Amino acid sequence: MNGWEHKSSGNSWNMVSWFSDLLQTHSALMITIGSLSLLTFAGTILILPVLLIRIPEDYFLKSGAKQDHKYKGNIIFHIAKNLAGILFLLMGFIMLFIPGQGLLTILAGLWLMDFPGKRALEVRIIHTKSIYRGIDYIRRKAGKPSLKL
Repeated sequence: MNGWEHKSSGNSWNMVSWFSDLLQTHSALMITIGSLSLLTFAGTILILPVLLIRIPEDYFLKSGAKQDHKYKGNIIFHIAKNLAGILFLLMGFIMLFIPGQGLLTILAGLWLMDFPGKRALEVRIIHTKSIYRGIDYIRRKAGKPSLKL
């Protein structure tokens, strides 16, 4: 008997019974996954718009992204910014499979991180119509101008 079959239903697939067995067997795991899903969804709803609004409207027109000169020597700032970027990247990847703004969250994570080839990847992502429209909608609601490409 594989995991999709149940004794009471013969060889047919009984998802309700399977899900019930899964909840009983792995209740802690299911609660953890559900909590993580809720946390990432709430976090992106609160933090993502703030990050997208802060992008300068001409950010994608420049040949190179403007550096944070104010924090250039502060290694703690760069470590924190990159860790936040990694967190957003992971949350965005998870949200590709659960409710949430996965691609926008991935873009925000990339925007925070520092790595070789970052600029080309950002430009390629922002030129995706659905991504650009989503960012533009959030920026217009905040009274910010659209990003110039």
